[in-house]
Amino acid sequence: MKNKFGKKPVSLILALSITLSNIGAVGAEEINTTPIQKELTAPAYEATSGAAVEYVSDDNIESYSSETTDVNDVISLNRTAYVHSGESIDNVYLKIVPLEGINRYDTITLTLSSGTFDKAALESAAYTAWTGNDYDTMAELLDSGTSLTEVLNSNLGNGGLKLPYKYVSIGERELKIELFPIDKADCGQSNNSVAYDIPYYYIPVNAIAETENISLSVDTGTAALPDGFNRVLACVDSQSFDSDYTGGDTVMAVADNVAKGGKIENAYLYIQPLYGIDYGTTITIRLANATFDKEATENTNYVSGAGNSYYYMESLYNGGMSVTQVLNANLGSVSCELPYQYYYVSDTMAMVKLFPIDEKDCGKSLNSVAYDIPYYYIPIKATAGEYDASVRLDVAGLPLPSGFQGVIAYVDGGTPAPDVEFPTETTTEAPDGIYPVEGGNIYYNLNGEITGCDENITNLEIPPLVDGCVVTRISDTA
Repeated sequence: MKNKFGKKPVSLILALSITLSNIGAVGAEEINTTPIQKELTAPAYEATSGAAVEYVSDDNIESYSSETTDVNDVISLNRTAYVHSGESIDNVYLKIVPLEGINRYDTITLTLSSGTFDKAALESAAYTAWTGNDYDTMAELLDSGTSLTEVLNSNLGNGGLKLPYKYVSIGERELKIELFPIDKADCGQSNNSVAYDIPYYYIPVNAIAETENISLSVDTGTAALPDGFNRVLACVDSQSFDSDYTGGDTVMAVADNVAKGGKIENAYLYIQPLYGIDYGTTITIRLANATFDKEATENTNYVSGAGNSYYYMESLYNGGMSVTQVLNANLGSVSCELPYQYYYVSDTMAMVKLFPIDEKDCGKSLNSVAYDIPYYYIPIKATAGEYDASVRLDVAGLPLPSGFQGVIAYVDGGTPAPDVEFPTETTTEAPDGIYPVEGGNIYYNLNGEITGCDENITNLEIPPLVDGCVVTRISDTA
């Protein structure tokens, strides 16, 4: 017998006999709950000639002296932090890709719009090359007569790309940084004399949040770097969800290109949680100018890096493993995609369960569950109409930006709808499923609630799993 999603019922004996050793892909027998870090080892490096090198752009970076190049192509932040008032801001870095060379004693100044620089954290984050040499040691080598190319080559080479920097002064909202010099011939190109690829500065920007969102501006002083960099360093508390920038950073639609009436098969909803997701959290996805392909949607199942489904991971969590342990064992060093599960699908509306994640592991590359920032990547299977198809995400009461709406499919190269109207369909409960037992059936909804059973069943031991869904409670009306 099949359940409502067209799948055969899960064998309870089989489901309960699966052990953690099945998650061998990332080693579930001994869970690693420490942050996953990527470090390079450094074999011997032979410098290439600094003459007649070919310019190779990094993300299409051109010299900032060109009118076509924006300051953000040269100076950038690796991410925007999402924190509460009073919390530390870490794992945020200012990346600078020099293109015109940096002179000895060139300095830049960083300024915060609010909050304060974390002096202790910054001092502990002082630059150290893979060789163990710090900025001052490399400067002493340079002053003693070693050429600039030799100093950088011996300390970067095949072991690193990050150029030396030094904090000159640390004020509450002003940070002065000295940049180690580099010749123009070694800037902005993979084929250079000092490193195995394009070298850059990667400077920690540790701070402590107050009550306002924090912007970071950079005064490049006399350095050959473009002026005008200003970006949000941190969004504080609920302000992050009032910002268009943050909303776009947190939820995005990945659109497909289809013909009128065609199948939407390569569209996704990207969600990056910032403040943690509780167990039992669901979201509602609505479509305009398209209809869900029910069969394709109901057969779209999450599979972790270890090969496990949402429901199996849920059973591990309900069996006593922590959220961190379950996610680390299933994502770890092979995936960043968090588990999800469709559990209700109509023509224009779908409901999706989100697997929980602790706030400490959200929005940062260095976390305890995955090798980079974790996110949900939910496929949307649908049929297009006459106009571009749009998606809307309803997240009432959840720590996600509200009001997201985006294009999920461009029809015939882009045919905008005259008016985008989303249906207002609602459902009061998840749909019922049927699970066969001796003497009849038990009935449940996919929230894990047993809602009833056949009258001729007189003795029943309810299993912990029905069709792979963890039983959470028995309804009062059952």
